[in-house]
Amino acid sequence: KAKRAGKKASLVSQQRPNMFTNRVANIAPRESVVVVLEYVQGVDYDAGEFALRFPMTITPRYMPGKALVTGDMEDPESLAYEPQGGWALPTDQVPDAHEISPPLNPRIGGDSNPINPLTLRATLDMGMPLANVDSAYHDIALSRRAGVYSIALASGVSEMDRDFVLTWRPVTGSEPQAALFTETVEGTQYGLLMVLPPGAARPDQAPSREIIFVIDTSGSMGGVSIEQARASLTDALERLGPDDRFNIIEFNSTHSSLFRNAIPATRNNVARAKEFVRLLNASGGTEMLPALRSALVQQRDPDMHQSGNAVRQVIFITDGAVGNEAALFRAVAEHLGDTRLFTVGIGSAPNSYFMRKAAEVGRGTHTHIGKLDEVRLKMGTLFEKLSRPAALNIQVDWPDGAQAWPQRVPDLYYGEPLSVAVQLPAAYSQNAITVRGELGGRPWTRSIGIADVASDSNNDDGVASLWARRKIGALLNRRLAGASDDEVRDAVLPVALAHQLLSPYTSFVAIEERISRPEGEGLARKAVANTRPRGQSEQGFAYPATATSGPAKVWLGIFGLFVSLVLHLLRREEFDLDV
Repeated sequence: KAKRAGKKASLVSQQRPNMFTNRVANIAPRESVVVVLEYVQGVDYDAGEFALRFPMTITPRYMPGKALVTGDMEDPESLAYEPQGGWALPTDQVPDAHEISPPLNPRIGGDSNPINPLTLRATLDMGMPLANVDSAYHDIALSRRAGVYSIALASGVSEMDRDFVLTWRPVTGSEPQAALFTETVEGTQYGLLMVLPPGAARPDQAPSREIIFVIDTSGSMGGVSIEQARASLTDALERLGPDDRFNIIEFNSTHSSLFRNAIPATRNNVARAKEFVRLLNASGGTEMLPALRSALVQQRDPDMHQSGNAVRQVIFITDGAVGNEAALFRAVAEHLGDTRLFTVGIGSAPNSYFMRKAAEVGRGTHTHIGKLDEVRLKMGTLFEKLSRPAALNIQVDWPDGAQAWPQRVPDLYYGEPLSVAVQLPAAYSQNAITVRGELGGRPWTRSIGIADVASDSNNDDGVASLWARRKIGALLNRRLAGASDDEVRDAVLPVALAHQLLSPYTSFVAIEERISRPEGEGLARKAVANTRPRGQSEQGFAYPATATSGPAKVWLGIFGLFVSLVLHLLRREEFDLDV
């Protein structure tokens, strides 16, 4: 309505928890419009290091299934039904494919002359001494005053072709062991509990393991991503022990196993597997579901699992560039059993939502590798987690009437903290929160005092939003168990509206009452193309219909010259025969 009336209007909607669309109407020629968004995000903490990831672009997703709408993708009229400007058609497996396929710019961006420029400034105030502050994928300028760090891009501007990740590590001895952050909003008390279980030593005799490696060799992995994936899998193979068994499943449009079943990790078998990995190349589609299902249900070695001391783990190496995430989560929940799923995200802009959620449903962990020189360190950290006992059967003794998310606390691997958000009751007499669990077969407990959360001086902004976001995530998970969309929508809406959060059922709208477009003037519509993720090979299917990349034109010209030369030689041969 505002758009038709000629008023400036902005609509922000959510397609996935990590994918949003911002539409702005009635921008005049050569006019600039500034859109300001605020959001709250929990900081990751693992193995003594904090990390904050800010996505900058989108790796084009593969849309499995049969198209629900036919038409020529090169003809803009065939996409007239599609309000978002996506390059993909809806399919029976991804009915919203047109909403999660933003166009990709065919040009390659660069920091010296960016297509989509990024400027960034950050302030970091941790209240504890820090050993270092760093960004793995961007050069940053860093200054400190009174313990507060100011961060900016060293060059002032950067291309939006890879995620920005900021990491910082406390000085040894000052790492947090337990904390309760609190916030009071309109009389309701919220808390965010973080507890780091004590580190357990490696057992004297490590349990035998059956590890199934799954590696994505689809077209989206082309370029540096497949190099990172090969290096990661090779590193993992070198870490196998003499009592381990393993297998490799590679997939693109189809999937195949290196061996019929898991086999012993002998020197010869590992060498054969490393040669197999060395020859892997990226091409084709991303039919992830059959490969994932095969890894989870693959026949197990009966001798290992009859001993009762065997551990079965699936390590899934991919960029997560798929649109049917919900079907994959359901498959993991259905077939997981006593297996644990660990995801390794590859590339400069992976689908982190899929990687994290799949690991959560699979009761494992998520690791991200963004460049080749991280492989050894990141895979070493992952295998360190796998070699140490996890903290199991964790319970938190909350005051009666408290509402905590997640409701079921997951197993915690070495270096991982417990993180639970809670809405506290209006009145309670409990003075402390007790956390209890098992670690290495032994019980452990930790108590944290409850501060006066009603005091404004103790308010930690954003805690209530994090609680609401986690509750919404848990409510959306009900769809994995078969709940109807209407049922989930009715449960999500009150929470999202009360806390003013984006969700699949809520959007942000801003309207300027002043008329910007005179009556009778037409509107032109244009989608802003994302920058191709750094190091990724061409993804021509995601380019705007009118775009033809420079390299494509070069190869087309070479092909034309080749055809002309062949025709010339054939005609000359025919002439010689006639003579």
